[in-house]
Amino acid sequence: MHRARYPDAPGSRGSGGHTTHFVRRPVREQMLESIPAVVVGITLLLVGSGLLFWNEGRAVQTSRSLDEGYNAVIRVASANIIHEENNHKLVQVWGTLATSPVLTDDTYGVEISAVRMKRRVQMYQWIEEESSMGSEETPGMPTDTSFSYSFAWRDKVVDSSSFNIPWGHNNPTSIPVPTIIQVSETSKVGAYHLSPAIKERFTEFISFSGDEQPEGDDIKLHGGMYYITRDIYNPDIGDLRIQFYFAGRAGEVVSIVGQQVGETLHPYLTSNGRELLIVHMGKRTVEEMFSSEHAQNRFLTWSLRVGGWFLMFIGLTCVTNIVNSLVVCSPLMRDVVALGLGSANLTLSMSTSLIIVGGAWAVYRPGLALLILIVAALPFLRAAARHSSSEGFSRRANGFRGSP
Repeated sequence: MHRARYPDAPGSRGSGGHTTHFVRRPVREQMLESIPAVVVGITLLLVGSGLLFWNEGRAVQTSRSLDEGYNAVIRVASANIIHEENNHKLVQVWGTLATSPVLTDDTYGVEISAVRMKRRVQMYQWIEEESSMGSEETPGMPTDTSFSYSFAWRDKVVDSSSFNIPWGHNNPTSIPVPTIIQVSETSKVGAYHLSPAIKERFTEFISFSGDEQPEGDDIKLHGGMYYITRDIYNPDIGDLRIQFYFAGRAGEVVSIVGQQVGETLHPYLTSNGRELLIVHMGKRTVEEMFSSEHAQNRFLTWSLRVGGWFLMFIGLTCVTNIVNSLVVCSPLMRDVVALGLGSANLTLSMSTSLIIVGGAWAVYRPGLALLILIVAALPFLRAAARHSSSEGFSRRANGFRGSP
C-alpha cells in the first residue's frame, strides 16, 4: 500500500516531536498504474486456463482410448502365424525384429540392419556470448554490455551476420553434409509387417560407428565420430564431425499393440477418434504395456497441470493490485486469505485450476470430478462459515439477540 507522508501535519505523533499524516492513494490511481501488469496477467491467465482445459481434455480422451483398447485387444500367441479372424482388430504381438535391406552410408563405410539409422552432422562455428555488468554503487546507471566470441560444434548454422561484431567472426552459410534419417524398406516382427507409423515410433537412438578408417585424408575416425578436418585437436571454422545412430536393431525383441490389416500392423482408431499404437522394446504383457501408457499419461498430465497452475498464479500476481482491492472490499475474500494459505493469488489459482480439472472429468469419472470440485470449494466454504460465525458474534457483541 502506497502512503504519502507529511511531517508537522495534524495526525499521529512522529519522532522528534513531528506529527505524521498517512493518506491512502485512490484505488483508481493504483489501477491505472498497474494496467501493463494487468494486461500481462490476463494474458497469462487465459494461456494457463487454456492449457489446463486442453490438457484435461487430452488426458480424458487418452485414458478412454487406453481403456477401450485394453478391453478390445487380442493377445496373439505367436507372431509367426497371421490369423485371418483378427483382421481389422486390435492385437498384441511380440517377437524378433527383422529388417531389409541393410542401411548403409557408403561415404563413411557404415552399415547396419535396423529400422532407422540417423546421420548427425555438426559444424565448427563461431558463437557469440553476451554478458551485462551493472555498478552496485550507481544502480540507476545503465548496465555495461560486453560480447565475447568462442568456437563450438553446432547442429545448425549460426548466423554470424547478426553478431554485434560480425567482422572477423564469419561462419559458413550452410552445412555441406546434411543430417538425415534412413528408414528400412521392410521391417517385420515374425510374419507381421510394420507400417510407416510404427517405424516412426523407434526413437531411442544409440550411437555406433564403423570398424574401418574411411578413404581419404580429410576424413578421420576418432572416438566413434568421423571428422572432416586437417587436425582433430585443432579444427578450423567450417570443419565437420559426423556421428551415426541406430534405432530398432534387427534381432532385438519388440512388443507391439496395433490394428492388424492383412499382414501389416497399423495404428488403431478408437471410438473417440484417437489413434492407439503402443511400441515397447523387449517382451511385454498386455497389462504391462497399458499400465506403462497410463503412467506416461498421468506424468504428462500432472506436468502440464503444474505448468498451467503456475501460469495462472503468475497471472494473478501480475494483477495483484486488483486482487488486493477485492480483498479490501470483500469480507469473504479477507476470510479466504486468513485461512493461512499465504495469499489470495495462491488460493484463487489453485481453486480455479481444480475447477477446470474437475469439470473436464465430470462426464468420464463423475465421482473423481465431484471430489476435485469439493476440494476446490473448500477454502471458500470454510471462509463463508467463518464469516457467518464472525458476523453472528459481532451482532451479539453489539447487544442484538435473536428470538428465544
